[in-house]
Amino acid sequence: MITFGRFGHVEDKEKEKTLYLEYLNDLMHKMNGTYVQDDTIYKEIEIIKPLKEIMKKKINSYYLFDLLYRRCLSTFLGKMGLSFYNLTQKEIEEILDMDFTYDNWEKKSIELINNFIGRIKNVCPHDVWFCFDDIYFVFHIQKFYESKFKFNNLLKYIRDYFILDFTTDIIQEYRIPEKYNEIKKKVIEIYPILKKRYGINKYLEKFLSYFSNDTDYNIEETRKILENYENNKKNNNLDDEELIKFKDKKD
Repeated sequence: MITFGRFGHVEDKEKEKTLYLEYLNDLMHKMNGTYVQDDTIYKEIEIIKPLKEIMKKKINSYYLFDLLYRRCLSTFLGKMGLSFYNLTQKEIEEILDMDFTYDNWEKKSIELINNFIGRIKNVCPHDVWFCFDDIYFVFHIQKFYESKFKFNNLLKYIRDYFILDFTTDIIQEYRIPEKYNEIKKKVIEIYPILKKRYGINKYLEKFLSYFSNDTDYNIEETRKILENYENNKKNNNLDDEELIKFKDKKD
């Protein structure tokens, strides 16, 4: 993964530049339609101008086969934790106009990820913003969900990443365990409240669990969280907000 030294492991910059050049060469070969093994290694300066011309011609086209070129660019962006399919039209145009140097992407990558975080925060309530403090949760969303971010899928994103730890090996390798575990603990505590506020009715979900395995009542980890929460609330005769305060005080 290309980190630019700003997240995950601290990499040697020259080593990372070499890795970046390998990815750039791979993109160039695929954009040229060379999918067989090609040992030709271009220098960065030899790639950036012809690559820009190819991309602007292919990706701005409206023909169906050009989805292939979008997929190639998406694979390249994925090496930096980004997704082509979550970019705005303005961001796509800016990318097609820029030279694909390591230095340019060092600046552009953090700009794009910050833009994405801003967009998803705008459609989410403040009580889930803490989840985005783990930058790898943001990368997880970009990696797994190529459609535009929708709030009605947020609970699934949170559940899969923080409770079920369902993500790629590379994200598990790079993320900071202390930060992940800190947020995971908080997610487990308030997940039942988030479900009540923004999720499906629990009785309807229990009914749907007879037809679909992908419900919280068919997954052991989430079922226990929800059942323990209801039992604690009942035993302590507390409402949702009071129970959270009670747990904090007890901890």
